Amino acid sequence: MSVSPRLYCPSPLVWMTALILTAVACGAPPVEVSLEFLADFNAPSGIAFAQLGDPSALAESADPDDEPTTRAESRQRKADGGFGGVSALSYDPSSGLLYALSDSTNLRVFVLSIQLSERSLKVEPEAVLPLLDASGVPLPLWTVDPEGLAMASTGELIVSSEGYASRDPRVDPGIFRFGPDGRLLGSLPIPPHYLPRDTTGVRNNLSFESLTVSPDGATLLAATERNLQQDEHECDASVGCLVRILRYGQQADGWQPIAEYFYRTDPSILSSLGLAELLWVRDRTVLTLERGFERLEDGSTLQTVRVYQIELPDRLSQSELQAPLAKRLVLDLDSVKDRFSEGFRRLDNYEGMCFGPQLPNGDRTLLIVSDDNYSNQQRTSFLAFRLHAD
Repeated sequence: MSVSPRLYCPSPLVWMTALILTAVACGAPPVEVSLEFLADFNAPSGIAFAQLGDPSALAESADPDDEPTTRAESRQRKADGGFGGVSALSYDPSSGLLYALSDSTNLRVFVLSIQLSERSLKVEPEAVLPLLDASGVPLPLWTVDPEGLAMASTGELIVSSEGYASRDPRVDPGIFRFGPDGRLLGSLPIPPHYLPRDTTGVRNNLSFESLTVSPDGATLLAATERNLQQDEHECDASVGCLVRILRYGQQADGWQPIAEYFYRTDPSILSSLGLAELLWVRDRTVLTLERGFERLEDGSTLQTVRVYQIELPDRLSQSELQAPLAKRLVLDLDSVKDRFSEGFRRLDNYEGMCFGPQLPNGDRTLLIVSDDNYSNQQRTSFLAFRLHAD
């Protein structure tokens, strides 16, 4: 399968019920992003949070373990509250702290310190921030399935939830605001056509996976991992998957949806890649993280992880065409895995992406993290890159 790095300009796009929509603005992108691999940091599945800074505990990581974790063991690790299940990252440059959202049944955010140079990466434990309801009580089980994380300019943590479309009673997807103390402040309105119903809305466990805030703090993007039920019958291995990116703007009454874009993920051997993360770089430039896992007929597995660049339209108009945004390949992680630490030179379930600390020379960095699913055959892996945006 080949992927063209050329950025092309499609016909005007997108459709959204009862909202102002968007059209593509043709022209050259204002920046061209590239990524240069620097270093990685790996933690074994289920390691105690306090042991993240212990080299001997980290050295116990097996890659992979010969004995797969059973479903019961994985659930127990989630309940025990060990480090893992990291689905999203957000870096606070004012404090130098890294926030890592866990999508386990213990609803919490791991707060980490980070040390990064051009040759090494290290994260250490600082605190665990539980996600609480408005009264300060931990959120009940099966109320939020946290997947996306972004930090607002106010210091609020914005968390997207996939919901639980297959449970009875059903739990709808959502986007929630939490204070710096982890208390629930409110939620954002979700357009009705995203809510899972008989033949419309998000698919179970394939909802709001991505979240990013614009550099000026005035705009928020959220995206579904796969297509809505009404868009395509299934994602196709030959053409990929048509997903939606939902845009919010700050209004007098808070965050409100103002536009929507379509985005097509890459095809793969058996299915298609899913959209796992967004990162707003500058102006209209946004990075996307696509990933996929497939078990092939010969018993082997295929992990695919790619970073793309898209340019958001700069003008608004009405359209009902579902033409996807143009995208440009920035990096296929398969091309750099041989530079990972010895013993960890394979791709994993990478699904979180954020900016990292500046390097001593002032260069910007980008971090990507994997969700270990609390499995012996996976690990929490942080990857650091130098980010060029010229």
